Amino acid sequence: MAKHICCTGGAGYIGSHTVVKLLESGYKVSIMDNLINASEKVLPRLKELTGKEANVCAHKKCFAAVDKLFAEQKFDGIIHFAGLKVGT
Repeated sequence: MAKHICCTGGAGYIGSHTVVKLLESGYKVSIMDNLINASEKVLPRLKELTGKEANVCAHKKCFAAVDKLFAEQKFDGIIHFAGLKVGT
């Protein structure tokens, strides 16, 4: 059975590249991202690049979605890339 990794900020630049490598390496991946600093367009592109589907919890400040994800899923690890950047 594949290890299950949760990647916070998985729709961002660094997170999405990490998700690609995890999927290519055979991991099951769940992405948690509030999409404030990322684009939803990244999510279908991940499947195009890898041929594999990631479980996506994309929300805009929805704490219920986060609670639901952790109530329904068990993870072997979490990689944290979520953060807010300063606009220029």
